[in-house]
Amino acid sequence: MHLTDDWHLPFNDEWGIDPSEWISAAEARAWLTQFMTPEQAETSILKRCALGLIRTHAAWLHVEGKDFSDLYVAEEFWADVEKLNPHQNWASGDFVGADPASKRWVALGVTFFREQINQICGQPSPSPPDAGGSHESQRHATRKRGGKSFVDTDAPLIEQMHKLITSGDARGPMDAALQVVHMAKGGGSVESRSKRLASRYKITRGS
Repeated sequence: MHLTDDWHLPFNDEWGIDPSEWISAAEARAWLTQFMTPEQAETSILKRCALGLIRTHAAWLHVEGKDFSDLYVAEEFWADVEKLNPHQNWASGDFVGADPASKRWVALGVTFFREQINQICGQPSPSPPDAGGSHESQRHATRKRGGKSFVDTDAPLIEQMHKLITSGDARGPMDAALQVVHMAKGGGSVESRSKRLASRYKITRGS
């Protein structure tokens, strides 16, 4: 089993990813059950994760004998999860997968990219309320440099990257990101800002 680069993409403040863009497993399931049965909601989410149509993040991940924390989860993890559905805990967002050698993979505290969950039913899910001064909200606040994310400022750069890729002037998201990174807002190194743009391109464009 070859791990894609996504296994090594950290989910931290240098990426400028707004936590409000993500929805917990429990919230995603509950939202979709307004439009379908719980079983259909679970199947719809898991199938799309396996196809790479829903971006996923885990607070803790055990795969191929190694432990990781706070990072994206590549689509390979989800390949056999649907078959093991009785082992999944949607309330806590804890999921168990299995590689071809039947070794268990574990992802805890899974969240899904909200926009891609919304696409399943074509309706926007409600954004989470402000948690005030809770520890969780304070932890999330550190992930927004200057109290904001880079969603809006990255948007035009994502469009430029798409043009570079479709015209053949860039080989892929990272190559395109390196060509426009000088216009990217935020701190961090050129590499970290390029990775942020490449990740956001994959999230918004699905490739």
